[in-house]
Amino acid sequence: MKKTKEKIDNTIINNLDKETIETTPADGFVKDKEIRPAKMQHYGEGNTQYHKGLAKTVSYTTNDPKITRPVAYGICGIFLAIGIIMLLIGNWFFGIIFTAVATFGLVKSKKDIDRVAEELRSKGQDVTIDSAEEKEQLKNEINEISKNSINDITTSTFNKANYKLFAKSTIPIYCIISAIIVVLISIFVNILLGLFLLVILGLCGLLYYYLISKLFKN
Repeated sequence: MKKTKEKIDNTIINNLDKETIETTPADGFVKDKEIRPAKMQHYGEGNTQYHKGLAKTVSYTTNDPKITRPVAYGICGIFLAIGIIMLLIGNWFFGIIFTAVATFGLVKSKKDIDRVAEELRSKGQDVTIDSAEEKEQLKNEINEISKNSINDITTSTFNKANYKLFAKSTIPIYCIISAIIVVLISIFVNILLGLFLLVILGLCGLLYYYLISKLFKN
């Protein structure tokens, strides 16, 4: 498994770090939470999943209040709205829980974000969005970062070399399973049906790998 980290400097987003994680079949079985650490399912214990094969994950982290404040307030706002709706329809138990969690999260996140904002401001960094132009610039940079990450993952994953590796690994398995099915059908049902099924499985396999090869076009 290969991990690379780099700091993104040519952006108005403060302290933006990029982490890229890549795995190949040679890495064996790798915990999914090591490949995709940001997935919510990986918080806490249990439900450990493993991955074997090709994978590439790109993630970004930042403590810039221009990003963290709207995200935190948005999440808390959703929980608060759910809590209020629950209270209005008479579901007091969940209404109180959602409202309490939203209120606590809002107070706690505001306190933490304000502290980080003060630290960054003391270093001369801009931590607020003061104009519509700056808001639009931030939006464009986020879209550009997302676009570049998707293009990077697509280009490095869906290429001819990886298709050859995929085909080499899966075609023998497909052939073995197909052969077992055909033999069993021929023995226990009818040999003509088995031969017909052999032709169908062969055509389906050719069509499947042809369509898959079109995805690996880089």
